[in-house]
Amino acid sequence: MAEVSPGGWLSGSDQPGECSPPTSTPRFIPPSQLSHLEVARHDVCADAIPLARYDLIHARLVLSHLPERRDVVVRLVQALRPGGWLVVEDFCHAFERGTEPPSPADAELRTVVLALARFMERATGNEWDFATSLPQSLAGLGLADVGGEGRLVFGRGGSPVAGVIEAALRQVGDQMIATGLVDRPALDEAIVFLTTPASMVSLPLMVSAWGRQK
Repeated sequence: MAEVSPGGWLSGSDQPGECSPPTSTPRFIPPSQLSHLEVARHDVCADAIPLARYDLIHARLVLSHLPERRDVVVRLVQALRPGGWLVVEDFCHAFERGTEPPSPADAELRTVVLALARFMERATGNEWDFATSLPQSLAGLGLADVGGEGRLVFGRGGSPVAGVIEAALRQVGDQMIATGLVDRPALDEAIVFLTTPASMVSLPLMVSAWGRQK
């Protein structure tokens, strides 16, 4: 099996495999889970991917950030053995755009989160709704037993759920302000909301799609 992700999502499996994080070191994978893995820094856009090698490929929270995302999906499909499975997971912002915020504070946070999404789109070529097209893309590439589902995760302010959004805002917040996507008061209020235990927040919708090589 092979994993393409910014960490070790499948490292808890006891099956031999390869993990290809887009980082220089496997620092997010506990050492106790590395003994059965071959960990490599791999550019899935440029480096060779062996043909018909893997019985499972899992790509999580990577492809939407790559301008060559659709070409990479084709190459991942080609890397599957007959009967092998491809599982792709990524965020989309359909929930934020399609539902009414329950309170003014939620509305303000949503405005900042959507500004974050626009910033990522401009900075990295991120495609907001790439994930929602995955089932159709996998079917179009000839995979069998194609399916998909969406999962929405909620958490209190200060929880790991809120921490994902908080970390992103702290990392690129100054750049968002510099580009005019958000102002300092709105950014600061969003971070306070994310760290207040009485708040309830959600991550973007996580879309999972899968298909089997014939």
